[in-house]
Amino acid sequence: MYYNHLFIYRHNLYHFEPKLPEQLDKILEFLESQYSLRCDFGCSTYRTLGRLYGSIAQNYAFCGPDYLQDTESLTLKARKALGEGSVPEFKDEWMRQLNYLTYAALDAGRFHKAEETLIRYLEIEEWEDVWPLLPALSPWRHALLARFLADTENQERGERYLSWALAERKRLAKPEHPWQLWLFNLGRIAQQRCDTRTATELYNESLNLCLSEKNGLTVHMMALLPISGLWRLGVVVKTDIKKQEKEVREAAGMLNLDHFRMLLDEKDFEKVLEAVWDKPGTLFPFAYR
Repeated sequence: MYYNHLFIYRHNLYHFEPKLPEQLDKILEFLESQYSLRCDFGCSTYRTLGRLYGSIAQNYAFCGPDYLQDTESLTLKARKALGEGSVPEFKDEWMRQLNYLTYAALDAGRFHKAEETLIRYLEIEEWEDVWPLLPALSPWRHALLARFLADTENQERGERYLSWALAERKRLAKPEHPWQLWLFNLGRIAQQRCDTRTATELYNESLNLCLSEKNGLTVHMMALLPISGLWRLGVVVKTDIKKQEKEVREAAGMLNLDHFRMLLDEKDFEKVLEAVWDKPGTLFPFAYR
């Protein structure tokens, strides 16, 4: 559907706007009327509407914690329309809504809510159930799990996951989204445990993936995250950081200029890195960090 692709296109430019187009409201009203008739005849799923609900939920999640309630409402509607728990062929799509909701809760600092949703997304009953499943988890589940553990700073779980990930990272990490964020959040976990050497390695690996030629501008911008980590550790290489600064500034100039105004206007790159490290959600909301 056109609006699904439009949301993806705008998000890839870092354009996050909560106000929906007037035409979209009309389309929603039409699809919802069709859905109501389908339900009257015993068919409670409508994939087209469920996907659109999911795209709108993701859009609100990108707009930040002020829109968490909208995200919650729309992910619930999406899961219902996609046949949560009853339509196996749509499972990946209704499970994806739990991914959105967990990230949105993390952005809002609602860690208890995020944990509840993450456990459902991982399809486990309790934390001990996750460890045997790690080799089979998708990249999206690993990325979310690393972000959750980095944000919540649970020492025991963080150390256990980090230990497993360090042994597997060469096999898992590919130059494609979201592995660069997985490595970045592993670096955060290592840094929280004062393991500077490991954190440095992970941030550098994340940085290399962010700037890989296989990734586009959307991911190139995420290089600010591992660079800020290296800066915080005090291990940035001046010759390298000049090149990296040039690359991210040029990339920002081809995306949403208003969103990256702070980066583009601030001449002191260290101030940019400090701002990114202290408040990453300012530039990288939702699932972009």
